[in-house]
Amino acid sequence: MKKAKITKRASQPVTGHIDAAWLRYIESAIAKHSGPAFKSGPFKGHSITNTAAWVTELMYALQRRREQASKGKVYDENMAMAADLGYVLITWYANVQRAKSLDPNRPVKLRQEAQKRRASLLNNLFAAVNDDRLMVEVWAGQQYNLPYGKFAKNGRFV
Repeated sequence: MKKAKITKRASQPVTGHIDAAWLRYIESAIAKHSGPAFKSGPFKGHSITNTAAWVTELMYALQRRREQASKGKVYDENMAMAADLGYVLITWYANVQRAKSLDPNRPVKLRQEAQKRRASLLNNLFAAVNDDRLMVEVWAGQQYNLPYGKFAKNGRFV
């Protein structure tokens, strides 16, 4: 597999644009951290992968790109990593499931299951990021105020 080149355009996945290089990077990292493929049995064509190793490699690659892109600007590294890593991994997963669902060489039942997994993940993700109950459970002591409208409070905390 061709080594993925991370372009400047891909440096900040959190911006809402992801370059295909990040998806190729994941594919390359998985191959690097996988053993030989099984030649027979129910897992034919698949191999055992050290998942923690390739995800760690991806995390460090994202961290290097974020540090390069920040050019000394102050940012919250924890939130940046969570956004970048989550964004890239979700994009990869959703595209893998879509590719499986559209592959005419796969049995229709497996293609439909892939489509259901993708739809379920995206629906659950949307529900989770829009569920205000999670905020209140984790940051119960914080006051909330919508940032728009005539009652928007202008605080000083940065």
